[in-house]
Amino acid sequence: MISRSEVNKLLNSAEYVFAKTMPDNPHHYTLKNTWSSQKDFDNVVNYIRDNGVRERYGGRYYLYHYADGYKYWTMGNSISKTRLINRKKATYWLEGSHLLHLKEEMQQEGLLFSNNTKYIGIIDGNELVSVGGVIEYKNHILIKSLYTVPSHRGKGYFKTILNDIMNMYSNKTMKAACTKYSIRFFLRRGFEVAREYKNGITDVIKVGSSKQV
Repeated sequence: MISRSEVNKLLNSAEYVFAKTMPDNPHHYTLKNTWSSQKDFDNVVNYIRDNGVRERYGGRYYLYHYADGYKYWTMGNSISKTRLINRKKATYWLEGSHLLHLKEEMQQEGLLFSNNTKYIGIIDGNELVSVGGVIEYKNHILIKSLYTVPSHRGKGYFKTILNDIMNMYSNKTMKAACTKYSIRFFLRRGFEVAREYKNGITDVIKVGSSKQV
């Protein structure tokens, strides 16, 4: 039986291609025919199926393998018919101490902190490079403080965090205050404009399946 360390070594050494047909869900994939050993590929797929964490995404459940800041998954075909393994940056719930080194630069961009906010983030190596905040209310959530450090922008981390928040709270009505730069990401995911302000901020809302506010 293949070990976890062997699985991680094989996944780290694989060749990955960006999934161009899914720009709103940034991720990469590795193809079976690019592996030097197709037996190794099948063993890795089998390991993910046997040991993965079951999570829901987009109305379906998948088995995810977490390692080295990434999450890996397959599409559920039989092992003999599985031709690719997907990979994307994993997000993690953060403690307040994790945010200390980003707090000053986030505040410089007008992003405010509050004690009742839960933060989710992406870690690259040992560095926190992207975060997003959520305030939970009885019938809705407020999405706030989405931020990626300048040196890691353009990698799809903003989309990844927004997608994961939306997936976690899909049954809730979601609200957010957007800048002229971020609003397009929300509108493409089904949010609607609720109110516009003269300072360029726009409130958006997406109604969930639970009772409305």
